[in-house]
Amino acid sequence: MSIAIATLSRGRAALRPKPKWSNANANAFLQSPPTSRAFHASPRPRFLETFIAPTHTLFEGVHSLTGLPWAYSIPLTAIVIRSFITLPISMYTRRIQQRRAERLPLLSAWTIRLHREVMAQSGHLGPAAAQAALFKKLGKQRAEMLQRAGIETWKIFLPVLQLPVFLIVIETLRMMSGTDIGLLGTLVSSFGSSYSIPFLSAISSLTAWYEPTLATEGMMWFKDLTAADPEGRLSYILSGAMLMNVLHFGKHEAEKLPLPVGVQRLNRSLVVICCLIGPLLSSTPSGILIYWISSSVCSKIQASVLARTMPVRIIAPCKPRSFQGIRSSMANLLK
Repeated sequence: MSIAIATLSRGRAALRPKPKWSNANANAFLQSPPTSRAFHASPRPRFLETFIAPTHTLFEGVHSLTGLPWAYSIPLTAIVIRSFITLPISMYTRRIQQRRAERLPLLSAWTIRLHREVMAQSGHLGPAAAQAALFKKLGKQRAEMLQRAGIETWKIFLPVLQLPVFLIVIETLRMMSGTDIGLLGTLVSSFGSSYSIPFLSAISSLTAWYEPTLATEGMMWFKDLTAADPEGRLSYILSGAMLMNVLHFGKHEAEKLPLPVGVQRLNRSLVVICCLIGPLLSSTPSGILIYWISSSVCSKIQASVLARTMPVRIIAPCKPRSFQGIRSSMANLLK
């Protein structure tokens, strides 16, 4: 009986899975000094190079084809990017705004009709309840009307897609200038030290993008495009260009009607940010500031051209002529 039990226990032990580590390896691991550490090479992030390589090729192509110094090639590249990437988006958004303005009379008619229905159904509940019911029905009807016409509200915010393109271009110029950290690096560092430190160290090792000719092909008082503006003018010029765009955005084109309260607050916040751009970016490389200024000026020119070629005409009720105007017209006829 004991022999059978011993044989059965040995059979079960043979069926158990053996550990990957042998006794010799385990003893060697336990006897290793505590100061020894194992290192391995971290994989270099390739996704950033995937987006930066086409932009770098564009800068190099414009610089090589035109033969112009970098002080002129960078603004020319900004015009190319604005013309072929951001301008089509702006034109599409402009067309959406035009079609939405054409449907304002229909929305006004629905407002009158829904107001009558709400007053008949919920007028006895008080002004607050009636107004809430009217806003609910009007919002639903407005959403259905815009969706049926294919001019939803979210399409107005398509120009936000320009922001990733702008950040990639700025990061490309940052690498070409040999600066340690740029706008994207600042954003990535906000995720925490455990992620940002290896990421930023890997970015800093990308010396293949550095362009030494940027240090000698400046103009006027900023000869070195890899260094900050020695006189500090470019950052304040950028602040003025951005402020000009914000003030142009705050103007209503057709009837100059008052903007919503939320848009007015946003404009005030942007004005404050534009005023702070000058001192905050005083240490930024001149090449980055040149591109930013060129992009802002090009944006202002494109907005002015679209305002003239594709105006958004607000269809509003006719204004009745005053009695004073009629009397003056009759007096002119009798003369």
